[in-house]
Amino acid sequence: MDINGYILEGDLQTTGGGNCRWGFAQKGGKRFFIKELLTPVYPTDDVEISDRIREIKRKGCADFAHRQALIYKAINEYSDGALVHIHDFFRFGSHFYVTMPAIESLPEGVTRTESFSMEDRCRVCRLLLSAVASLHSAGLTHGDLKPANILMTKLPSGHITARIIDFEDCYFTSEIPEPGDSVKGDQRYMAPETFLLMTGEEIKLTQAVDVFSLGLIIHEMLTGKFPKYDDQYDYPFEAAISGSPLMILRRRLPAPYDTILPRMLATEPEKRITLEEVLKVFGAKVREPKTETPDVKGPKTRYDPPVREDPDGPRRPRPASEIFKKASDL
Repeated sequence: MDINGYILEGDLQTTGGGNCRWGFAQKGGKRFFIKELLTPVYPTDDVEISDRIREIKRKGCADFAHRQALIYKAINEYSDGALVHIHDFFRFGSHFYVTMPAIESLPEGVTRTESFSMEDRCRVCRLLLSAVASLHSAGLTHGDLKPANILMTKLPSGHITARIIDFEDCYFTSEIPEPGDSVKGDQRYMAPETFLLMTGEEIKLTQAVDVFSLGLIIHEMLTGKFPKYDDQYDYPFEAAISGSPLMILRRRLPAPYDTILPRMLATEPEKRITLEEVLKVFGAKVREPKTETPDVKGPKTRYDPPVREDPDGPRRPRPASEIFKKASDL
């Protein structure tokens, strides 16, 4: 099958793809990973809907395409190599597609690194910290950091390296999700405030959500386990929200991770260390952040009910400390 000049090697798969289908394709003698985004769906001329609905949906798709193009451009501009390069983004028929160079990844993944030396594990952790810091400097939040979105590869030298993928849930700091917005994330690696927003709490998400998720990934990579917490909770964010401390396995962590990770995994986002501060511990620098980020909005591909004004005035996000205190009292 030919998709805009990309010749598929087989059928697109849905396994582990979430809201997409994926596969591999050839173009110009090179091999690419290709992802078909299942939403939004562009209404082509043969779709039997009213002209008004078609116009609304196409406007939503145009907004989506503009927003994603800005995100991919920022990622390519700020990537230091550990953020996978976005090769192409286009619409073909009723769907949008993203392509990137095919990467031969190791089957172990970042959470099954027992066979890797501690030196290799620490090197990968440094790469991940630097990569996400670069993403933050670009004015972006990944929003869904988890092992499945990190590809491990082996260099000709034998060293292990890593690249972060899957930027479809990224958002600019100028468009931070609000209560009622669609927010995604893997519950195992989800920050407490992300879950609270999902439940309707008036809380403002920041780039600290990535810090918490990456803290869990690094802890698991270096020790083989999550931090310990009360076994009545299924996930770290549940324990954190309920006031049950996450117990870092300090004795199994090499310096300086034994002091960094507790600060990355603080329950309240305001108390978490930033990745810029983390890299300073290693004596590394972060690229200068963007002075301005695009003021973009997500697509509106459905009819939304009229917004009624609150007689008590606009509702403002409450401080996270107040919300976590309330949650821990439940």
